Amino acid sequence: MSDRPMRLLFVCVENSNRSQIAEALARMHGGDGVEAYSAGSRPSGRVNPKAIEAMREVGYDLSTHKSKSLAELPPVEFDAVIGMGCGDEGCPMVKAKRHVEWDITDPKNLPPEQFREIRDLIQRKVQTLLNELNDGVRDPRATRPRQKEYAEPYRPYVELVPDGDIVAFLTSQLHDALAFLHGIKEADASILHPPYTWTIKQALGHIIDAERIFGIRALRFARNDPTPLPTFEENAYVRNANFNERTLHDLTEEFELVRRSHLMLFRHLDEQAWLRTGVASGYSVTVRALTYIIGGHAEHHLSIMRKRIAVPCLLK
Repeated sequence: MSDRPMRLLFVCVENSNRSQIAEALARMHGGDGVEAYSAGSRPSGRVNPKAIEAMREVGYDLSTHKSKSLAELPPVEFDAVIGMGCGDEGCPMVKAKRHVEWDITDPKNLPPEQFREIRDLIQRKVQTLLNELNDGVRDPRATRPRQKEYAEPYRPYVELVPDGDIVAFLTSQLHDALAFLHGIKEADASILHPPYTWTIKQALGHIIDAERIFGIRALRFARNDPTPLPTFEENAYVRNANFNERTLHDLTEEFELVRRSHLMLFRHLDEQAWLRTGVASGYSVTVRALTYIIGGHAEHHLSIMRKRIAVPCLLK
């Protein structure tokens, strides 16, 4: 990328709803690294009050925008022009390095709740586009997620993962974890070690549960599923499981199967899938960030396990 900010143009028919929202969201998520514009092939001359209200709900004042024609745009080179969906007449072509067509339903006549769904869909698409443009030709799985790709509570997990190919790390982590877990005595895995409130078996069961949940989020977002996903209460999950009644060998085998399943998924994702964005627990997150969260979350708990019991440290 050049030293100047990325220039993005969002185009629709009236420049009253979709393209205005996309311009605003690109400014919000792109910061100083983005110059965002919008225009219409037949501008209505006004920004829809529904769009103003929808953006007010996410902290952006759209009332300062105006509906514009392409002729009113500055004479600059655009890095990407995004057509929001212009019906039978088609979105006008504007010279740019890249053209993208999203074909999003015009929400102008929709009720507020459905209007918000369109806003949220545009937000996910804008975030994915910014991730793609920022990464350029680099392999997404070999590049660390930027902080905007995940919420602050997940930062400690992401930071536990070293630089490099995340799939290679997850594979190596699995091998090391299996060696470590097979060295723990069954009796040591079944008792509490104060001040910790879970046994080793319960902690491993939690790793498995969390990896499944993070993994299903990664799968759905990679497949471009726009459905926001709920949070989960880890203590309730452990409380309602029977981890202490199972053998450590059985739980270790389950962890291996879950991880190998995710490795098969991640190895075959294309570049776009790695950078797609969804909403989980109320936060936006990319597929790439979720793979780092999986690895960092497991590393966090395995590290605590090593401190708890007198087992030779087989993990690096």
